[in-house]
Amino acid sequence: MTNITRIKKGESILSGKVLVTCTVTVLGIGSHSGTGEEWADDDNGMTSADAQAFKRSCSCFGLGRFCLSGCFSKPQ
Repeated sequence: MTNITRIKKGESILSGKVLVTCTVTVLGIGSHSGTGEEWADDDNGMTSADAQAFKRSCSCFGLGRFCLSGCFSKPQ
């Protein structure tokens, strides 16, 4: 991969991209994959790319909607 020049906070910097792939498997249903990307110069770039990939994998199953609907009980 070649370096990418971009403007960040008014300065020109050389950077690149972090690309993460994630596969989520639900037994008895199947597997789905997702990707995430973020700028390599970001302090949380890997975490953001990982979270994005996981979120995209889960969304194929509708897991986000399922969990937001209260599938897990709140700790007491």
